Amino acid sequence: MSVTRPAADPTFLDFERVHEQLDEMFLEHQEALVARRFQRAITILEAYERALRIHVRHEDRWLLPIYEQRRCHATPRPKVAASVFSAEHQRMLQILGEICAAVHGFAQADAPPPRDVIRLLDAQCTFKRLVEHHNTREHNILYPCLDQVTSLGERHGSIERCIKESAACHNDHDE
Repeated sequence: MSVTRPAADPTFLDFERVHEQLDEMFLEHQEALVARRFQRAITILEAYERALRIHVRHEDRWLLPIYEQRRCHATPRPKVAASVFSAEHQRMLQILGEICAAVHGFAQADAPPPRDVIRLLDAQCTFKRLVEHHNTREHNILYPCLDQVTSLGERHGSIERCIKESAACHNDHDE
């Protein structure tokens, strides 16, 4: 017999909304690149980077320590250490820094060749694949484990705080 969670109970899977918002921002950035609106691409990418850094900070400071301390109490016990998630965060931010530098270079050039834009879009595929793999790992391992090993109050407070802070950045690029 399975127990159904009431719809009102918060779950760490709610962070997938943040992931979806981040994915949408990055897609908007790529649309601006394709349209050769490089200043717009930079504006969106900078807002994306701020939002991603906030999300990563939440996970690294608040969620991963809880996960690492309590994952032994989850059933089944996750074998992935918190350091794996942190390493992926750092790799994502490193690649994003390289992307930002390239886009800033385009904005400073009068008219970068279309092939340079295509090369950048191709390079961004590596970043997007890493993000997708990371988000899948969080969906399948981190968030379900945290839902098991935290109290309703802990979930509510953590989720609300993190989503509220992240949401503020998602609209920055529209101003």
